[in-house]
Amino acid sequence: MANSIFISNFLGLPVSTSGTVATITGSVTLTGVMSLANGTIGAPTLSWTDQPTAGWYKAAADDVRYINSAGVPEVRQVTGFLVLKSNSAFAWTSTTDASGTVDTQLTRAAAGFVNATTGFAAGSTQGVATFGPAAVVSITVKGGIITAIS
Repeated sequence: MANSIFISNFLGLPVSTSGTVATITGSVTLTGVMSLANGTIGAPTLSWTDQPTAGWYKAAADDVRYINSAGVPEVRQVTGFLVLKSNSAFAWTSTTDASGTVDTQLTRAAAGFVNATTGFAAGSTQGVATFGPAAVVSITVKGGIITAIS
C-alpha cells in the first residue's frame, strides 16, 4: 500500500513509477489536510524536477526554510519572524505584480543598520537613506551626483 500503484488506483489517474518516485499526469484536487515529510536541507520536501535541491523544508518545530539550489537558506520563517540572509533585500516593483523592474528596496547595510533605496533609473540609484541605532543618515543622488547629505 505504500507504493504509487495504490495512489493510481485510488485517484484513477495515469501514474508512472521509478523506485519510490511517482509521476501523476493530470490534476489532483485535495479537499482535506495534506501532510508532508519534514525534508532536509539536501532534500527539501517541496522542490522542482529541474532543481531538486531548491525548495522548502521544515528544519525544526515552527522553523520552515527556503533553500536555494546551492543549499543555502534564503528565507526562514520562525515564530513571529520572517528572516532573510544578510545580503538579501525586500524589493518592490513599479507594477501591480512582481514581474516588473525593481525600483525600491530595503537592505541590511551592517549589523543594526538598514538601507532604504529608491529610484533605480537606468541602473543608477536616485536615493538612499540609512537608518541605525543612534543616527539617521540620508544621501540623495540624482543622475549619479550626490545632491544632498543630511
